[in-house]
Amino acid sequence: MNEELNDARRQVHALIGLNALPLPVVNNDGDAVVVVALADESVPVLIDRIRQSGGYANVFVKMSDYLVQFGMIESSCALDEDPNPIRVYQDNTATVGAFVDFLSQSDSPVGIELIAGQSPLKVSQTKVLSMV
Repeated sequence: MNEELNDARRQVHALIGLNALPLPVVNNDGDAVVVVALADESVPVLIDRIRQSGGYANVFVKMSDYLVQFGMIESSCALDEDPNPIRVYQDNTATVGAFVDFLSQSDSPVGIELIAGQSPLKVSQTKVLSMV
């Protein structure tokens, strides 16, 4: 999976560089952090990557034949905090792909919380991109 993830990262970086793709999520320092995940990885793995990046990220998920982009930020920084975030436990095996499918059916931003006493993350700006 590491090679597949590295391959996806290279594709995302090429897509961003070649198309001047907007990265709307920035941290307090103005940096636009990019986090890449594979559809078959677990949701807790994705949340851990975002937390390690400071809680703000432009997330790209490599699905089978397309790419999905969405932003994730700490809910405490969101203008419209979700009062009932989805709760995910560390040993949860739900895949990122299933989470993306759920997001595609939601009409509004979604909150997600990894149960560890931390502020939930807020998902917004979901869009499907074609792969390069």
